[in-house]
Amino acid sequence: MRIKPALADIADAKQEAANKRADLSGVIRIGAPVQFAAVHVAPAICDFMKRHPQVEVELKPSDRDVNLIDDDLDVAVRIRHLADSTLKARRLGELRVVAFGAPAYFAGNGRPRHPCDLTRHECVVRVADGHPEPWPFRIGRQRRLVRVNGRFRTDSVAATAAVVLGGLGLGLAPLWQIRSLLDQGLIELVLEEFEVSKLPIHAVFRPTRMPVAKTRAFIDVLADRLRNERL
Repeated sequence: MRIKPALADIADAKQEAANKRADLSGVIRIGAPVQFAAVHVAPAICDFMKRHPQVEVELKPSDRDVNLIDDDLDVAVRIRHLADSTLKARRLGELRVVAFGAPAYFAGNGRPRHPCDLTRHECVVRVADGHPEPWPFRIGRQRRLVRVNGRFRTDSVAATAAVVLGGLGLGLAPLWQIRSLLDQGLIELVLEEFEVSKLPIHAVFRPTRMPVAKTRAFIDVLADRLRNERL
């Protein structure tokens, strides 16, 4: 029997009715990737809480693939294409993933003109779950994965940027995380014409319930803020 989801739906409906009669109140528990949470989600939470002083927010930053039920979250931000069709989601925006290097590296090693050229370049290799990740590119209208090599491996964008700034090799990262370095002229983008489609940013909800008014209101604030960001 579907007793627990039904009870959750009833509780949500009661909360929804209460929210229509009064200002928003209660607790929202939000999950988001660590750096994205600090740079984009937390400021949106600040704006939201100023508008709704009776709402409490608990932000749980994590770079792991959180489970909304196990982690007791009302909503989570995910930056990728969603594979789980059981989740309810709202698209909030999208962001670029770019290849980049320092002028000093290019001066000594040249610039790659095609993704295939990366086999001749030192690259910072992203490692996830112990496995090196290839770099995605769009070649001949198709998405292709290019295996890169390098002596330095990490799953940290901050560490990747630091090593690239030191002239050790090329890196791959979301543009928003390295934009300040680009604006200062400390790095340069390469292979822009081969970039894959932008990564979508979603707010995902528990599959067994609809988001209540306060959760929807926060998502509206976050979506508005992201529309004005340079991602």
